[in-house]
Amino acid sequence: MGGNMLSGRFSGKTLISAAPVWVIFLTLMHAMLTPVSALSQAPDHPPTYDTIRLQLKWRHQFQFAGYYAAIEKGYFRNEGLEVELVEGRPGLNPVDALLAGKVDFAIEAPSVLIRRQQGMPLVVVAAIFQHSPTVIMTLRSSGLTTPQDLKGRRIMLTPETDPESLAMLVEEGISPSSVTIIPHNWGVADLIAGRIDGQTAYLTNEAYLLKKEGVATALISPLNYGIDFYGDCIVTTENQVRLHSERLEAFLRAVRLGWRYAMDHPREIAGLIRSRYSQEKDMEQLLFEAREMRALIQPDLVEIGHMNPDRWRHIADTFVKLGMLKADYSLKGFIYTELRDKIASEKRQRLQTLLFLLCGVVFFSGILGLNLVLFNRKLSEQVRKRTASLAESEQHFRAFFEMASVGVAKIGVSDHCYQRMNQKYCDILGYSQEELQGLTFDDITHPEDLGGQVEQMRDLAAGKIFEFTIEKRYIRKNGAIIWAYLTMSPLWTAGQQPETCRGKTGLRRQGI
Repeated sequence: MGGNMLSGRFSGKTLISAAPVWVIFLTLMHAMLTPVSALSQAPDHPPTYDTIRLQLKWRHQFQFAGYYAAIEKGYFRNEGLEVELVEGRPGLNPVDALLAGKVDFAIEAPSVLIRRQQGMPLVVVAAIFQHSPTVIMTLRSSGLTTPQDLKGRRIMLTPETDPESLAMLVEEGISPSSVTIIPHNWGVADLIAGRIDGQTAYLTNEAYLLKKEGVATALISPLNYGIDFYGDCIVTTENQVRLHSERLEAFLRAVRLGWRYAMDHPREIAGLIRSRYSQEKDMEQLLFEAREMRALIQPDLVEIGHMNPDRWRHIADTFVKLGMLKADYSLKGFIYTELRDKIASEKRQRLQTLLFLLCGVVFFSGILGLNLVLFNRKLSEQVRKRTASLAESEQHFRAFFEMASVGVAKIGVSDHCYQRMNQKYCDILGYSQEELQGLTFDDITHPEDLGGQVEQMRDLAAGKIFEFTIEKRYIRKNGAIIWAYLTMSPLWTAGQQPETCRGKTGLRRQGI
């Protein structure tokens, strides 16, 4: 029984040591495999939406039609988003609002790359315009129709936001210093009045205004001279990408759907703009804007928002030529798709490392558990054998104790009390076993022999001797004195505390 109980106790420890590892492993696997939607369903409550603020780069117009459509058609809400559009204005820098944490996304020109190289954590998410709408607009009557014609002329532009115009001049061998740059006032009156010779403008906007005034214009497009920049890029921060990747992907899906709808239903969205957002432009101008934008967005040729990393490198190289960017620039972390894939790879590596560690823990726990089981079995077998051996020894001891031809007693070393004795010992002294268990050997030893026996027992307890035999006198129950031989031996092993010893007594002569 003792062996079985001991084995059971060790088996229990084995189970306890291995169980937490499996619990942790299964819990993590369950967390990884359980769909987010299953964890967040709350059918008894109205749906909640993540609020996103998008900073536009200008006033409400068809330039931002895709976002209006995504709101109106519920594409954002279908993704669990509530999107607020923040209108732009002259002098407002969308990126500043983004970095200040006032908005989550902003619409900005490719010049945002320059801000990135200045150490700002900006990420370009998508390019809505595959070609920049920026042109240099002149009066047709001036005869200024090529970049070379602009040398020595007064041009109204903003270098920070119109770098493609400067790049066109440089590519055509015209130094920017040979042109008089006038700060932009976002109007066309100075061009009409002749106070300037040209100005940067949006192909989709200012050209229409002059045409409506009956003023013929010439448009000098950087695209025609090999300067092909993106336009109206969606920009966010690295924190948004790292902390809200799912929300960002949901935002992009809704944006693409919105722009696709706007391109397919321009009149409907133009009407929406006038009814919900702004009546600054009439239907005719909004539809003109829509037609011009289609060629820039190219929704039938590429996915809306598509970006090519090589093209961004070409744009960066152009900035280097303009002296706006250092030659050792880096696009690392700037392009969303590359940053997204890098983050996903890092997550996979962390997950693989975690799984590897968990598998290692489980494996070694299994090995440990197996070793414990084998140890338990071995220990149980040893206990069983030892128990059987002890039982056999006990049987032999009992047989010797009860059947010995001499008296045998078990005596306490420190108190000299009788603990156990055989019947022969009782017959020699004339006491019953119960009577002797209430006595000490001092009580039945002749006073003249007691000192020698006590001294010998001290030496036995101290390990100075291993056994001793003396001739002594006992006092029987009836008061008679008898002579007998006493042999004392220890009942403890080396290293144990001396507690009991065994005394064997044989009569020297029969003198009862």
